[in-house]
Amino acid sequence: MKSNLYIWPDKVLYSGKHFETESHKHFLAQSIVGVHGPIHVELENSKVSSDFVFIPGNTTHRIIEGPKNNGDNLILLYTDPHSKISAALEAEYNQPENRTNRNIIEKLKEYGGREFDPLSLDNFLSGFHRSKIKFEIPKIDPRIILTLELLKNWDFEKTPDLKTFAEKTKLSPGRFTHLFSESLGIPFKRFVLWTKLTKAVLALKAGKNLTEVCHESGFSDSAHFSRTFMDMFGVNPSKFLTDSRSVQLYIFDPV
Repeated sequence: MKSNLYIWPDKVLYSGKHFETESHKHFLAQSIVGVHGPIHVELENSKVSSDFVFIPGNTTHRIIEGPKNNGDNLILLYTDPHSKISAALEAEYNQPENRTNRNIIEKLKEYGGREFDPLSLDNFLSGFHRSKIKFEIPKIDPRIILTLELLKNWDFEKTPDLKTFAEKTKLSPGRFTHLFSESLGIPFKRFVLWTKLTKAVLALKAGKNLTEVCHESGFSDSAHFSRTFMDMFGVNPSKFLTDSRSVQLYIFDPV
């Protein structure tokens, strides 16, 4: 059965065969679910073996091995670290005795290693706001929200520079840099890389060749793109993006 990679504007989900990664970190929070048994993750100062591991955004980690059965599958769910979805998943990880939250993990296991209606998953994840658990979601400064909107529509043939965004938000470069990192927990340049990667994946899905993709998404060449992808996800992009026989890619536009 094929592995599946689903990309929404606000989350990414991989469902399929287990694989190991190199040590890496990224802006998004990551939830790892072992469908058939425990998965093993190396964090900055510890190792964890569990059927569910939640990793906060911008945290160095590495998947080191998986279940030993032949049908080992896992779920990788990447979410905005400031979202209610991340808050719900983090609450489950920190409070494993909470049976209400445990249902979240069992539900995710149902999506392991099979194709499914993406709308059903999207509705399920979006329904977390109806949970009885109360979450404290950090508020993001309006000027940073403006920055995110500008980046979403940016023409990456021109590199997004710090000075331009500082001017658009009426802040000094130093203050803008501090406020962006304080609001999102990641430096501005690092977030720009994530945005460029998303744009590149969309272009690949549209059938464009790698040269066109790099040009449109602001990478100098294919090696630059591969290094950035490897740094973000810990695996070579060819694992997900070039072998359509083993990985099915789905990308969903903003509503």
